Amino acid sequence: MSALVSIELKNDKVVEIKEDFDFSTLQIRKASSIDKFFYFFDSQDSSFCSVFILDDKPQVQRRVGVTLIESSNNKLLPRFEFFTWDKKAEEKKMETNNKPFKARVQLDGDASRNFWKLIGFLTTIQNIDLKEFSSFRVISSDSYISEFKNKEELDKINDLKEMFSNLDEAIISKALFNKRKDVIEEFKKMLENEKYLKEYRSNHFSEIKSPGYEAVWHHFLKNNNWLLGLNIDIKFICDFTTEVDVGVANTTGSGSPKSDIMGISDFTTLVELKTLNTNFFTDKPKNTSRANTWSFSDDFIDGISQCLGQKFDWDKNCIQKNLINNDNEILNQNLYRTVDPKTIFIIGNKQKELPFESSNGDVAKRKDTLERFRRNNRNIEIMSYDELYERAYFVVFGSKAPKLVFSENKI
Repeated sequence: MSALVSIELKNDKVVEIKEDFDFSTLQIRKASSIDKFFYFFDSQDSSFCSVFILDDKPQVQRRVGVTLIESSNNKLLPRFEFFTWDKKAEEKKMETNNKPFKARVQLDGDASRNFWKLIGFLTTIQNIDLKEFSSFRVISSDSYISEFKNKEELDKINDLKEMFSNLDEAIISKALFNKRKDVIEEFKKMLENEKYLKEYRSNHFSEIKSPGYEAVWHHFLKNNNWLLGLNIDIKFICDFTTEVDVGVANTTGSGSPKSDIMGISDFTTLVELKTLNTNFFTDKPKNTSRANTWSFSDDFIDGISQCLGQKFDWDKNCIQKNLINNDNEILNQNLYRTVDPKTIFIIGNKQKELPFESSNGDVAKRKDTLERFRRNNRNIEIMSYDELYERAYFVVFGSKAPKLVFSENKI
């Protein structure tokens, strides 16, 4: 669509498209004999009009200005200008980018219905150039909601701002809070009832391709990356990319280790995931255990070794590899640096395996053993899923998370 033109006549009448509005009263006329611009002439009161009210709210109106321009082949080319009219200030507020009305006609409501009434009227005009209407489309509400749900959180907020240029920041904040509250509720279900992981996979069966429940957690954290970005490091992590190849393949093209998730800010951070039901400790201490300690599980030790291997490989090989984010953009490693990369290891359910209120001496030994290991381990930050949940809960609600209640329902 070509550039928009100024279309308001000096004393034009604004027409509200109501339920019973009769378009047949409007005729197409030039403002003057030498003018190439056609406007609408209301034969009932002999007035010109170029602006139509699509939706009338208590404080604002959604309006569209319409002009028809005569082309060299005598076709009439429609030009649209969308804006919000502030009724209190009595002034127009232009849309931020004045795109065609695409985003707005995807929504239900008076503005959508009235816009398409106007389009229907324009199609009846002789010599109208219908190619201009190719910029507009109608899709169902369900289709748009599905498309909206699959977008990143920031894209959703920007969509809301674009669709409602007068949207108050408090409303946007409330929408963001409600979205994150829903994520916290789902996180809680996944922690308390293992069977819900199966339901989550079923709800996202087209997106979770890999077997096992580690893939379920990978999907959940990838699609709610604020859980990691705000919680796993003192420095805010602004972007994440997944399934990162951090090493160098062997001569058969295999053998290069992969990190589950990479956090990207000014320096890269690796994130490795194990499942919720992976234990930190063995059921009984091994014969080689020392007094007042407990034996770590093989899965835990293997996970630590995996993290250290990925950390070493990425630190050594990053300069030889392109750093690509989830939008398939190659990032400049002079800006996004890798120096002794921090590694986050997310594993298990500490509340369930090592309950805080337990007075059992063996549980106390396990908790002390884990805490000594974490405090004396410089290279890897170890975090359980429930600890990530508690931090996320505090970010959203500003208070301590209630105690989790675990179901005996297992997968």
